Amino acid sequence: MISETDRKTGPSAAQAPGARADQGFVLPLALAMSCVFCVSCTSAPEGSGSTARSAPEADSVSLETDASFPEAEVTTSETDAADREAYDAAAAMAMGHRLYLPVWDLAPMGDAAEGLRRDAEGVSGAGSGNAVDAWSAFAAYAGSEYGEDDPRTLAARSRLMRGELVSGGDAAKAAEVAKRAEALSGLITEAFGGDSPEALYARETAGLAMLSDGYALGAMADLEAVAAASERGLGPAHPQTLSARRSLALAAREAGEGPESAARAAEDLALVSKAQAAAFGAEHPERLATERALAETLVQVGDLAAARVTYAAILAALEHSRPPSAPAVLEARLALAGLAAGQGDLPSARSLMDRQICELAGAKGEDHPDTLKAREYLARLLWNAGESADALDEQAGVAETWERTAGDGDSRTLFAWRSLAWLHAAMGDSDAALGILSSK
Repeated sequence: MISETDRKTGPSAAQAPGARADQGFVLPLALAMSCVFCVSCTSAPEGSGSTARSAPEADSVSLETDASFPEAEVTTSETDAADREAYDAAAAMAMGHRLYLPVWDLAPMGDAAEGLRRDAEGVSGAGSGNAVDAWSAFAAYAGSEYGEDDPRTLAARSRLMRGELVSGGDAAKAAEVAKRAEALSGLITEAFGGDSPEALYARETAGLAMLSDGYALGAMADLEAVAAASERGLGPAHPQTLSARRSLALAAREAGEGPESAARAAEDLALVSKAQAAAFGAEHPERLATERALAETLVQVGDLAAARVTYAAILAALEHSRPPSAPAVLEARLALAGLAAGQGDLPSARSLMDRQICELAGAKGEDHPDTLKAREYLARLLWNAGESADALDEQAGVAETWERTAGDGDSRTLFAWRSLAWLHAAMGDSDAALGILSSK
């Protein structure tokens, strides 16, 4: 670990073009752009022509270790049994959700819990919860049942911390999160041993928290040490080693200067992805997380064609193994649509967004905010592609729906109408624009 003075010399000044310290280590795709309403929801997604393999079960990549996650004690009373069932359900949901959360060192928790784990992504996609909530419930139960310093509680808190980092959050609290992550890493190191997978995982999380706080150089130094210790103690193909190498590549990308550092990070991520595919299978969640990081890095490099191919493969794998409206599927499809539009391929972008809107409408309803946001994104894509009339019609429909469902004073309604007014003004129809602004 580097000294506090060295790590707190301030955020790295050599940020990659377009990167912001408050965005953390996950680079969002900021490609503005388009689609249409409604090519059949059953149309084949881009990249689906490749043969997809089913993802391996979590226990197929389990590695024997003295520091495996302790199995909770089985209780006998009806009250305790109910608590245990809630504990298992929370753990299973968290294990099944797509996050950078490894599952190889968690002990099996019975057939019922394993079934819930396999179904957790679909449950989460239907709006019943998410991984951060599940890990929070898991950690709270373990803390009350076994104590805050129990290894089971510490391990659950460690996964909760990683989930909070990956899912984003309040950038203003990044410094506080980084301090909590480092403190938790110390407790876990004491409980499990410094070279255990749990301790290395917690140290990796602390490095990612530092990166999220804007200290890319310090994070890179810490993550380099974690990656080296993981490889030395666990071997080059261990899931923790490969996860640490991925995190190190992300830190190096942010700490370097210009597209050269991003290009080197892309090479490193490609090597990690290849190793994960060989070890766990091409559709394993950890491998897909690396592929997503690679695609985002390729965008930063400026290689939109390669990023598009990568995202198409991610989407095909996710659609093969997860419900069509699962969050990971929706995110991948949206990114792919943006990349297609960014390359000027409006037909593909529209087809992907049509599918997106249909899936959201079917799962959540035509008037759901997520469906309306997808339609607003479609309108932007159409406008940027020169399809101004279609963009105008789409935005008008969105504005009318927001007003009907949220009310004319809602901020989302007002924003939708103002966006429509801007489109009219950009098309030269100032009377229509002024009419909207004066009435809304």
